[in-house]
Amino acid sequence: MTPKFIAVIMIVAIAAGSFSVALTSAQSTYNPSIQLGYSGTVGFYLEGPTGRALYYFANDVPSGGNSSLTPAGLAIWTPFYAPTITIQPDQSIPINVSDFNTIIGANGQNQTTYRGWPLYYFNNDTASGQINGQGYLNIWWVMNPSYTVMLANKADVGGLYLTDNHGFTLYRFLNDTPGSGKSAATSALLTKNWPPFNAQIPVYPTYLNATDFSVITLPDGSNETTYLGWPLHYFYNDTKPGDANGQGLLNLWYAMTASPSPTPTPSPTPTPTIPEVSTMIAAILIGAVSALTLILTRKRQFYTKKYTTKVRLSAFCKPQSCKDIRSSDDRELNISHVKV
Repeated sequence: MTPKFIAVIMIVAIAAGSFSVALTSAQSTYNPSIQLGYSGTVGFYLEGPTGRALYYFANDVPSGGNSSLTPAGLAIWTPFYAPTITIQPDQSIPINVSDFNTIIGANGQNQTTYRGWPLYYFNNDTASGQINGQGYLNIWWVMNPSYTVMLANKADVGGLYLTDNHGFTLYRFLNDTPGSGKSAATSALLTKNWPPFNAQIPVYPTYLNATDFSVITLPDGSNETTYLGWPLHYFYNDTKPGDANGQGLLNLWYAMTASPSPTPTPSPTPTPTIPEVSTMIAAILIGAVSALTLILTRKRQFYTKKYTTKVRLSAFCKPQSCKDIRSSDDRELNISHVKV
């Protein structure tokens, strides 16, 4: 082997080693803004670039692109923001960059959202792998990209209720019999107004249980997910996440709450208090007295009205005593209260 050939081999080896070092260095410094964590209790969940868990807030129903976190909440939860979304490669669960967006958070700064839900750090998570905020106040959960069912919280629909993973409300039909294995909704209703929800494999926050979910087969052969035996539906007039336009419709359709009452009913009409009843009676009496006074006044005016009657003067005097009256005995006088 000539010295020249040996020199060429050494140059190639050095170049290859330099490339390997450069590649290793690039890999070690690559720090995606979105990573994927895993826990045996909650499954997969999103993490920030340092490996801290990312959470969603059930009160942040993703309808207006806003955060509903209060100033007091900011002391516990920090809005997460990534100027550029980069995904950790070789994810066990597919994560799409298109599912991320940016809003102005409760702190007045930019905040990253996932499928419309604002993302947060929990301040008591101090290291990678911690999920101490999971289930906090039953309205905070880690953001699992595999969720097919999520929980939102709105007082006007009964508190915690079920949505799909984008925040669209899921409903139940009171004509259904829970656990019957079928839906009472007609094919026309299912097709036009109340499409069935099919989660395929339900993945949900830990507040819910696997035994809460099942599946039924509809007459057309398609599947529909049930919760506590109730078939779940969308409402066609909910056009954006967070809408609940079907709530209470016909007193038969209601958002599927996490802990539903047996039969939702409209809010009862408040019973008037004693002061309110007294006021009502007084108003009625005053009105009756006023009406009676008006009637009596009109009758008095009728009997006391001065009727002006036009009569001929010749009707009240003899001809010989009316010498001063000229021949115009058609002259008329106005005489009041004269009986003719």
